This record gives sequence, C-alpha cells and structure tokens, in this order.
Amino acid sequence: MVEPPAGSSRFSAAGPALGYLAQIDYALLAALERMDDEDDFTVSIETLDDIVFHHADTDDATEKWQSKHTIDETRSLSDSSVDLWKTLGNWIAEPGDARARLVLMAVATAGDAAALLRGGAERDVAASQQRLERVARESTNAASATYRIAFLALSPAQRTALLQRVEVIDHAATAADIQPALERAVRKSVKAQRRSALVDRLRGWWHKRAIALLDAVARGEADRIGAAELEAELGELGRLARTGLTGDDDDLMVADGGQQVLPPRADGQLGRIGDGRDGGPPARDPCLSALDLGEQLPVVLLAARTPQPPAQAVLVAGGQPGEALLHDPALSSRSAPPAAAVARDRPGCPAAAARPRRRGRGARRS
Repeated sequence: MVEPPAGSSRFSAAGPALGYLAQIDYALLAALERMDDEDDFTVSIETLDDIVFHHADTDDATEKWQSKHTIDETRSLSDSSVDLWKTLGNWIAEPGDARARLVLMAVATAGDAAALLRGGAERDVAASQQRLERVARESTNAASATYRIAFLALSPAQRTALLQRVEVIDHAATAADIQPALERAVRKSVKAQRRSALVDRLRGWWHKRAIALLDAVARGEADRIGAAELEAELGELGRLARTGLTGDDDDLMVADGGQQVLPPRADGQLGRIGDGRDGGPPARDPCLSALDLGEQLPVVLLAARTPQPPAQAVLVAGGQPGEALLHDPALSSRSAPPAAAVARDRPGCPAAAARPRRRGRGARRS
C-alpha cells in the first residue's frame, strides 16, 4: 500500500479518484479502438459495469469491462488476487447476456491463471480454470472468500462458459501515462506532430460528455455515447488540427480582456487589447477619424473557423458599436499615408498633422 505524502490526510481518496479518471479515459481508448472494426455501437459508464458497450439498436450489452487501476508497481493479478476474484464474483452475480464479452483491464501484471485468459495464441481457458478451481478450494484469504464460494457454486460447465467469455488485458497504461496510447488510437486522423493537441482537445470533450452521462445515470436516466457522436467530434477536431486552428467550439474568437493580438499596423508594430482592469476604452475624441484610432480603441478580431487571409480580417471598433473597418489589402502593401492625408478635419478641430496622437488606457504597444 502506498503511504500518503506528508501533508495529506490518511483519509485521502486520491488513489480511487485517479482510478475513476482512468476509467473514463479507458472508455475513450476502447471506443476509439473499437471504431476501427465497428461503425455502430454505444458506450456507457457505471451502468451494468465500469464500462459497457451496447448494441446500437437493441441497447443490449455486448461487452462489459472492469477496470483495475493502481500506481503500486508491485501489485499483480495473481491467482489469489482479490481484484481477480472480485471481478469474477461480480460477473457471476450479474451474468447479463451470456453472449456478452467480459473484459478485465488492469495496470497490474497478470498471474498464471489470468495470463491464460489473455487474447492470442497462448490463451488456454481449460488450464486457467484448473488453476482457479484449485485456488478457490485451497486459499484462506478472507477478502476473496465470498467470490471464491460463488465460483465453486457453479457447475464445471458453467465455470467453463464463464471463463470462455473472459479476456484479460494487463499492463494497461495508468491515468498519468495514457496519452501515448490515445495518440496511437487517433493516428489515422492527423499527422504525428498534431496528435498530442488533438488528443488534448478530444479528452476535454470526452470528459465533459462523460460527466453529462454520469449525471444522467445518477438521476436514473438513460444516456449513451454513440460511435457516430464520437466520430463526428473526432472528425471536427481533426479538421481543426490539420488547419492549425484552435479547438474552440465557438465560431468566433471574441476578445475577453486578455492580450489578444491584432493584425500589424503599417509601422510593423502589433496592437494589443489591454487588460479589462484598465477601466475600458476612453471616450472617443470627435476630432479623430477612425483611421486615427489605431492605438486608441479596443477592437475585436472576428476569426472564422476556416483560416482567412490577413487581408480579410474585420476590426470592429469597441467604442462605436456597429461601425466596422474593412481592411483594404492595397494598404498593406505600402506604407501608411501621413495623418493629414487621411484625417477628415471637423469644424473647430486643428489640422490633422498638428494634432498630437492620443493613447487610451485600454491599449498599449507590444
């Protein structure tokens, strides 16, 4: 057992919490891998089991997963392991559809009996059953007694039928190390250098969706995450990743008081939106034209989801709602004209060339 670090309560549930987070990511990983061979399924969490895959039309369980997470490197799924026997006991207590596949996914290393239930050429259900039957009769571990008794209560044929449905996946990644496995699962969506960002955004969406699902389950309501829903989100995030855009769901990126970078001015300097704590934009000087306000007015850059050439950027003057300046591509190819050439003098205002430049509190140069 791992001892809590200094400054932590002995009642800390960090380990179980990590296990629940891993369970959500295991569901995502299993769903992504399943999409390689199956187009139509749904998945639920904490319903009939830790993770359950359902038939899309009938909602019948086709796979029931138990996840066993640990950060204890010495832990194993030995023949007398409580984790192994508890999992078998749960499946005996709630058998469900006899055709449903039963998957035990564990970070720990499989012992002799569990290793014989891995997929692949070395799988040997009969040999695993013999080992488990011997341990069920001879073990004195009180923690697994109830589960071992339930196993022995089955007939030999029923034990065989149960174990034939079981597959053990050991050496699973921990919650902290699952990122590379998820990146491999999305390898067909984007190039290698973009996979990490794609997975980060996909996990963010998946966790949010899983919370909504668990909230529904806790309220006694049915909810499932469908393969089509996951595929659509993966496709959209993959498209954004390939174009180099952010994973924001909003169609527009609106300034929110942060350091939003504006297109370069004619002098090559970047205008920036100041922190909202500066008190907002100053009152507009009636003697200044819109082109004079390059450093004065806070602006909002409206960016479409698809990349647009810089010449198409639209600047909306924050001080004048509804007043927009369309950036003229021709102006970007030459130096800005002097202020006197573009200013529209108003009655009572000094000549544009003689007016000092004003800088508002809400804008500053980088």
